[in-house]
Amino acid sequence: MLCMNCGKEVAKGATNCASCQTKFVSPPPLDRDTFSRMLAQAGLSERNEADLRELSQGAEFDEELANLIFLGDCPKCGSQHVEDCERIRDREDLTLGHCLDCDVFWCSECGYQLKPDEKSCPHWTVCNRCPDEADCPHLLDATECAKVAKWMKAAGVPRPK
Repeated sequence: MLCMNCGKEVAKGATNCASCQTKFVSPPPLDRDTFSRMLAQAGLSERNEADLRELSQGAEFDEELANLIFLGDCPKCGSQHVEDCERIRDREDLTLGHCLDCDVFWCSECGYQLKPDEKSCPHWTVCNRCPDEADCPHLLDATECAKVAKWMKAAGVPRPK
């Protein structure tokens, strides 16, 4: 995990950052059923509650389940052995998925598979150049933005379903 204040690596289970002393507040743990119901009720996934329960049975509860829900399966090989890139040096991006089986990186927002030399999804360049970036109405779904959709079409990235 990285400290949200200074960006330094923090040991698992730490209550404060060893570098800047920022204290971490952890929410109380949730059981799998409660977590699955909360996600389904919040509409954070197109999967229904039964699918979330099924996913939760095979996952190490915390991070692995979140990765299965928010990242999904690897778009290249279909593996569920995936992680976000929060702790991967030079990438450090929760919106990037990484397959631990075939080593592909992809954007969880638009589905773009990164080339080996790319450190972030090019759709962010489109967003950063946009004069509406600060008040973007497409923060929850970048693929709804006409400019991002145009880039996706030019890059040959199919629209996520």
